[in-house]
Amino acid sequence: MFSPVFFIALIATLLLTGIAWYSALVYYPSFTYWQKEAIPLRGPLVHNRGFLLMFPLMSLELLTSFAVVIFSVKVLSADTPGGDNFLMMNGIAFFMLLAIWFISVALMRPARKQFFKQPDSKVHLQLIRIQYVRMGLWTLRAILMVLSVVQKA
Repeated sequence: MFSPVFFIALIATLLLTGIAWYSALVYYPSFTYWQKEAIPLRGPLVHNRGFLLMFPLMSLELLTSFAVVIFSVKVLSADTPGGDNFLMMNGIAFFMLLAIWFISVALMRPARKQFFKQPDSKVHLQLIRIQYVRMGLWTLRAILMVLSVVQKA
């Protein structure tokens, strides 16, 4: 049986995966069409509004995913049918989430800050590429979590 915490983590992951796809395919590429002079003024405003959605959702995903892994280690065992696979899939998904957080803080945040301060096509391309990596990780994470449901059901 799945805990409500697992489903909260799954829903948060699916929402963030959708946002990551939108950001990679629409939001960051749209900077090309913004007037360069408006980016230092408009960019931080748009980003701050997005932060109000992303930070709580990412934090919820991190906390619930951590709880799922801890629960899996404590409750599931080799005797539980499918328990090892569930733990392994969600453990890998959790490490993907840690990678997403690292990329967000160490790479995305400084690049976005630099771009909003001084718009540049190289930094813009870097933002798009970083977002593709995050999108890929979130997509793989979502797939692993869904597969852990299907495999355990």
